[in-house]
Amino acid sequence: MTLVGGHPYLVQEAISSFKSQEISLESLLNLAPTEEGIFSYHLGQLLEILQADSELEVAYKQVVLSSEPVQLNPKITFKLHSLGLVKILGNDCVSSCDLYRQYFSVFLN
Repeated sequence: MTLVGGHPYLVQEAISSFKSQEISLESLLNLAPTEEGIFSYHLGQLLEILQADSELEVAYKQVVLSSEPVQLNPKITFKLHSLGLVKILGNDCVSSCDLYRQYFSVFLN
């Protein structure tokens, strides 16, 4: 739950993975933010969306690389929130889960 922030689809994928494959929790957690992990397709789709819009990509990179909440343009905040990539705290944004922070801090370079 800590890794995926309670995201229903990601939780379901993790549970399904435990049922159908012989994978340990430790392996799942270590591989999750990589191309080898069970979430790679989902993460790849989000990466394509971000890379198709340079404004979104730059803004989300700022969010995942910051240790503090980041204030963004309201339009960008809305788009990132609609994609499920951020949680809104007042007028600021933070990554919605640790999986996204780990993955996108590497792949948004």
